[in-house]
Amino acid sequence: MNGMKRCMSILLIATVLTSLVLMTGAAADGKVELRFMWWGGNARHEATLAAIDRYMELNPNVKIIGEYTGYDGYYQKLATQMAGNAAPDLIQMDTMWFYDLMRQGDMFVDLSTLGEITTGVFDQEMLDACLRNGKLVGLPTGVIVEQWMITNKDLFERHNIPTDTALDWNTLLEYGKKVHEESPDEYLLLVNESTLVPLLKLYIMQRTGESIVTDDYELKIDESIMTDAFAYLKQLYDEGVIVPFDEAVSTTVLYESTYWLNGKAGMLYGASSIVPSILTTVDFTVSQIGGPLMADAKDTGVEIRPAQIMSINSASAHVAETAKFLNWLLTDSESIEILKNVRGVPANQTARQLLQDKGIFDPLVVEINNAALKVAGNEPSDLSFNAELTKIFEDCIAKIAYGIDTPENVAHELITQFEAKLIELK
Repeated sequence: MNGMKRCMSILLIATVLTSLVLMTGAAADGKVELRFMWWGGNARHEATLAAIDRYMELNPNVKIIGEYTGYDGYYQKLATQMAGNAAPDLIQMDTMWFYDLMRQGDMFVDLSTLGEITTGVFDQEMLDACLRNGKLVGLPTGVIVEQWMITNKDLFERHNIPTDTALDWNTLLEYGKKVHEESPDEYLLLVNESTLVPLLKLYIMQRTGESIVTDDYELKIDESIMTDAFAYLKQLYDEGVIVPFDEAVSTTVLYESTYWLNGKAGMLYGASSIVPSILTTVDFTVSQIGGPLMADAKDTGVEIRPAQIMSINSASAHVAETAKFLNWLLTDSESIEILKNVRGVPANQTARQLLQDKGIFDPLVVEINNAALKVAGNEPSDLSFNAELTKIFEDCIAKIAYGIDTPENVAHELITQFEAKLIELK
């Protein structure tokens, strides 16, 4: 009987130890096990996995498990994991998610407190963009122009539209009408619900000089401004400037739309980071023209920010080891050469110079970055990216795009819902 008790005690102890090992991420052979989560396309996945493999070769005591997917659904998965205290050690973040996630608590490690992190090599402006409540909640992977008009130059030339002159909101309407009248199966602009929100935000920012909401829960738009914005959007659809809404929303990734692939759309409104993917999928000449700009704009609305931010989960059992890997991933010359430009133009001069010397950057990406730097606007508020506010905006846009209601009524609905949601969030 005593032997049986002894065996049961040993089994219980072994079970407890196994549980502790799993909780701390330490494998039985003494290796530290880390989880790294990111989104992206195949090129980013393959390069990141190659970098992980190389790091594990250099550091045999570390095992890194990659968890990767596309952008669609990524945030929802991450938010669920963080709420359940089951998130990975290292997390690729979008700047717009910090506001919502950090309302739940102190979710991310302040990297400025870690000796394993070398911040001095990064562009100060991009580091500043990673500050929240005075804490450095991540490191910038690269520099990105958030929204920019990327063009099918062949379509522009086919319709005798200038390819080297910046657009304003009137010429966007004029040229779009011209394209559709001359070729009814062609459209100047391809956007969906996720890119229509930033397009209208650009219009509003230029009108008001401010984000639609502040981080102090103050609404900075009124019904007249929104009515004007929705009336303009309605005109774009009525005149055939934009690919019909029901056809555009069926494609999550715009540059995979048949309109774009078949050369039937003149422009995409998207981030500079999609350019490398675009260039591998089409046989027409791809160029850029920037976003439309009002002559009397109070702010350009052009946003330049970190392409992504790499953050360390504050609940990680291995913060120091995760920090060592993160620092190597973004600053080591070997890692930089492996990753190349899969996360945009690097946010530190040393990495940019290294890749430029090797001819890694496509000239068009450099051209977009340089052009955007000349017209960069003020940084938008974090709260303006709130998922619930964005969903309200998207639903209202859909009503305009489908012709369900008038700009006046939809503007009233948006303002009413925004006011209620801000009270709730506050």
